[in-house]
Amino acid sequence: VDAGFWSKGDARKTTETDEVIAPSEDGPKVEYGVDVSFPMHYASVSTNYDWLPHNRDPNVPTPPEYDGMPVQPLGNRQEFYQDFLQGCKDHFGPSKGMRCVHNEIDRIAMSLRQPQSMQ
Repeated sequence: VDAGFWSKGDARKTTETDEVIAPSEDGPKVEYGVDVSFPMHYASVSTNYDWLPHNRDPNVPTPPEYDGMPVQPLGNRQEFYQDFLQGCKDHFGPSKGMRCVHNEIDRIAMSLRQPQSMQ
């Protein structure tokens, strides 16, 4: 199983959704699929931000790099993930820090295998 990155032509599942309710509980619900808040099937999250022109105006064509990519309503989650991974590597140092990367690759690969093994 390959834990890849977003690329043109990826067949991504966008039917699985989670809901986030604003802390006030009165805020609007935001629905999103996998690889939006944190990498689950691929080693990167969606960069198809909701404020991009093609997501605001249906008359603007979707650029090829965003075709099939779910809308990202949560902001720059890729930077959050990179900071998380860097913090792990910094904590364990140069000799053991690569374990963080390998564990992430294994975690993503396992999340791809797990659903089919649960049937």
